[in-house]
Amino acid sequence: MVLKYYIPAILLITCLALPVFAWAGNPYDEYHKQYPADQYIVGIGEADPSGNKYADRRITEVLARRDIAAQIRVKTTEVSVDLMCGGSGAGECKDTVVSIIETSVDEFLRGSRIVDSGVKDGSAYSIVVMPKEGMFKTLEARVDGSLGLVNEDLTSARSGDKEALKRAESNLTRARIYEIEKQILDGVKANASNALIELQIELDKLNADLK
Repeated sequence: MVLKYYIPAILLITCLALPVFAWAGNPYDEYHKQYPADQYIVGIGEADPSGNKYADRRITEVLARRDIAAQIRVKTTEVSVDLMCGGSGAGECKDTVVSIIETSVDEFLRGSRIVDSGVKDGSAYSIVVMPKEGMFKTLEARVDGSLGLVNEDLTSARSGDKEALKRAESNLTRARIYEIEKQILDGVKANASNALIELQIELDKLNADLK
């Protein structure tokens, strides 16, 4: 499968760190001030108190991390499907994109940490934060790693290896998604880099030649 990276002329991207809920006047506002959106993604988990503070902490911590995951997943999926699957996202293209994003988000959560928990206004809660700087560096490494694999497979594909070409396509897809995540984190327009565009052009040509 070949995913095309045709970029719309105008694509406005809101900041990934926008919280899932409307926080104006919210009792958790202090955490968004303490961990500003340009540096952190803040996740908040709430549950009814059970009387067991350890169990409540475990449950709300999971919910807080799910909150972070949802913030990353929603925006990345929206932008990636639009850019890579022509907007409609139907069929195999969308399935591939969503699968890669799910794996990527799960890996990101390893870098999150709980910064507070307790009971507030009758609800058990946990606050989990994820530093953007660490995520950004991780994504840069993933882009570079994926592109390295693409170039290795292209060497074999130029000699007629169709399986190597498929692997190159898959890794280029991963590199593109990681780059989109990185650009969203940085609050910039998600365009394909020249390197990715050139690799896609070569992949398209090899696909045509090997048919």
